[in-house]
Amino acid sequence: MALRQTALAVYRGAAAELQIFRLADRHYVMKAWRAKPGASLRAGFSALACLLAFGEFARPSRLRQGDIHFEAGRLRALAHGGCAVPKVYLDEERFIVLEHVGRCLDEIVRGQPLARVGRYYEAAVDDLAAFHRAGFWHGGAQLRNLTVRDGRLYRIDFEERFGAALSHGLAAAYDLFLLLGDILWRLEPDEVVPTGRALLRRYFSRAGAQGADAGALLRLDKLLAPVRGLARIVPARLREKRDVRRVARFAAVLRDWCTHERTAVLN
Repeated sequence: MALRQTALAVYRGAAAELQIFRLADRHYVMKAWRAKPGASLRAGFSALACLLAFGEFARPSRLRQGDIHFEAGRLRALAHGGCAVPKVYLDEERFIVLEHVGRCLDEIVRGQPLARVGRYYEAAVDDLAAFHRAGFWHGGAQLRNLTVRDGRLYRIDFEERFGAALSHGLAAAYDLFLLLGDILWRLEPDEVVPTGRALLRRYFSRAGAQGADAGALLRLDKLLAPVRGLARIVPARLREKRDVRRVARFAAVLRDWCTHERTAVLN
């Protein structure tokens, strides 16, 4: 009762969708429902991107972002499957209250050299491989959606539902793209390809048959060929944009992997 009353007070006074609050020496996370304008348009673009990048069409209606209740349902199912995710304490009409599961991994590695935080990148890749091997997909596998508490990685933010509209291999490939892209943009230029190659090798050695669809990655490599060419001629100011670096560096690593590593994975 005290938790619900406190959460209601937080919800009524909240300006943001996400709030962290404390009750009886414990921290909780409240996520409020907010209408997201343009959802249908984004779903249409996502369907087209899936078709072009991976050769698989998904109905736009199935790609729309889920709501807080969809997320609560996924969290319960994942917890039942033994995954490290937040507990769902309350599932109300306009908000949900979740367990606070530590510090965001994005904050931990931000601005730190590879020598200091490389172990976190390896742990994130290992965790994603195990997650996929167990038959699950995330939909938001960036470092900001991983947390660390007492030395254990947790996964958060499960509003995305597109993975249910795609084959598991494609959903896993998208997760892998999100995670590696989020790691690679942070590295020094001479670290990108060797680190990316090592992390891809690490992922595929652990994910097994439930890992990312290697054939889909080959298709994506061909689609990204123009990106590799443009990366050499676009202005330096544009190349330093975070999203541009993510895609360009992932494209470079994927080309290296397709050249040197794909045979072992496909076999």
